[in-house]
Amino acid sequence: MAFWKKHRETDSGIIASGEALFVEKRILASLIRAALFWNLGGGIDVFVQEDGIFAHSTQSAGNEFLAILHKMGVFVPAGRRGFQLTIRVDAIDSYAAYILDNGFGFDRVIDAFVLLLVTDGVSHILPNGRAPFAPTVYENRDGTTSFDTRAMLADLAELGYVQALGEQYVWTEKIGPAMRKIYAPEWE
Repeated sequence: MAFWKKHRETDSGIIASGEALFVEKRILASLIRAALFWNLGGGIDVFVQEDGIFAHSTQSAGNEFLAILHKMGVFVPAGRRGFQLTIRVDAIDSYAAYILDNGFGFDRVIDAFVLLLVTDGVSHILPNGRAPFAPTVYENRDGTTSFDTRAMLADLAELGYVQALGEQYVWTEKIGPAMRKIYAPEWE
């Protein structure tokens, strides 16, 4: 097999394709967990009832994000309740691997990441501008569970979507296509 079929070039160097795919799967699993457990971004509300776990949003970014997860098979429409989770919570890592192993493009995962976690500065999750920013830890609305962007940003840096600058990060042009879809003026 040719070298380039086994390896991918990223902004942070050349890594084996299998290693890059492993990092992509980890990012997708973290993103699904962010939507389910951290209740951040896009006005997504997750609630548990006897017959399942449901999510809905009253904001367009949240609805777009849930639509992407629907295309992945993570959620199905559930009438007025929004979307219902179709996978077991303890199977998120396996399902993320299954999704990417079966041809779901990582570019769509990056689109979902930007929709859920990158903001125009209003909700203070991750900024959409080109200035350096620091990863932080957030608490849920009830103050019980924290949301930590550091691991996700380290993975994104390994794939070249952000560049580490000491304790801070800056978005690279590799994330530009996803940013332009949502935040065109800031990325022109």
